[in-house]
Amino acid sequence: MYQHIPITTAEDADGIIETCLDDRYGPPLEGLPDIPYGPDGKADTDSPEFAAYRDAALLRAHEACFEDEYIDGEPVPVVLSQGAMEPFAVPAKREAANRLGDELVGMDDRDLFDHDECAALADPDKVQWGSSGYGLCWRTGNDQPWRQIGSGERVYGPPNTSVDPSQVPVLARRTIASQTMAAWAAHTEQNVSPVALQTQAAVRDLFLSSDTDASTRPDSLDARRARAVVRAQYDLTQRYLAEQSISEVTVSRGMWFATDGSFPAWVPPEKGARHNADVTLNPAASFTVRSEVASYFARREWDEDEYVSVRLHGTVPAARVLSLPRTGMGCLAEEELVVIGGGGQWEVERV
Repeated sequence: MYQHIPITTAEDADGIIETCLDDRYGPPLEGLPDIPYGPDGKADTDSPEFAAYRDAALLRAHEACFEDEYIDGEPVPVVLSQGAMEPFAVPAKREAANRLGDELVGMDDRDLFDHDECAALADPDKVQWGSSGYGLCWRTGNDQPWRQIGSGERVYGPPNTSVDPSQVPVLARRTIASQTMAAWAAHTEQNVSPVALQTQAAVRDLFLSSDTDASTRPDSLDARRARAVVRAQYDLTQRYLAEQSISEVTVSRGMWFATDGSFPAWVPPEKGARHNADVTLNPAASFTVRSEVASYFARREWDEDEYVSVRLHGTVPAARVLSLPRTGMGCLAEEELVVIGGGGQWEVERV
């Protein structure tokens, strides 16, 4: 997942260097070579010296994700948003949004944008375009507010940069891709994201439902957009896995339930027990290729009197992988894969 992540900004490079030197992640590393800098003051990210920093920072970031708690001899990672992986996660996510957005190029505007946005895209020279921290925004005149394309949310303050109308079709689609990825990352049981719910419905309709004609165009824009993004994301992911000659992936998932008796019948009766069971998952289900990360999500509440913790393990064919951090939805630090769920056999372990 970490191969060939493009380091394209000074902030990316500085973050990698900082990870090597930041004492939050252990004693600062010694013996690293001096990085050459160009006339513009930016690190030469193509140099072998910078490659040494990059490799060291990645190893350091992985090691920083653990604490002295173990399940079956495996260290359980601490909260993974601590920042050590950010110098890799940020450019990887930016690249994934661009890839996914480019996959949407050629799709009908009406399947991605509302009526007003379609009108603006049809005649982009008559509209003002800009780029904010959240992607492409637009307005019809100086007396009108800036709005984020896709979400329609108001943008307060002027955009960071202006955008040439010729770039608008691609940037609009990259913004849609970024919004979908961000909604998935933010979606939890306590913080429900409408976009993530639409994504779940689209995966169900496209891959799991025998009652839905996938060729039928949904009535609502939200449903059409979700289907378009899900299909593009799946196609992109399948090409990526094929290029890596990956035909199957071994994955794990951490889950927890209250001990009030409401947990599913497939949960083993006691801690340490494991068995194979039929488990029905959401249409799009998060897994990880690192079982110790699954341990974190299984044991995050830590109170065994109130919670039952389980891990699911299994090997899925590449055709069931919807996305990964390099192609769309998925957290790089957690080495997350989003799998097409539904019913299936999994090894269930109570931890």
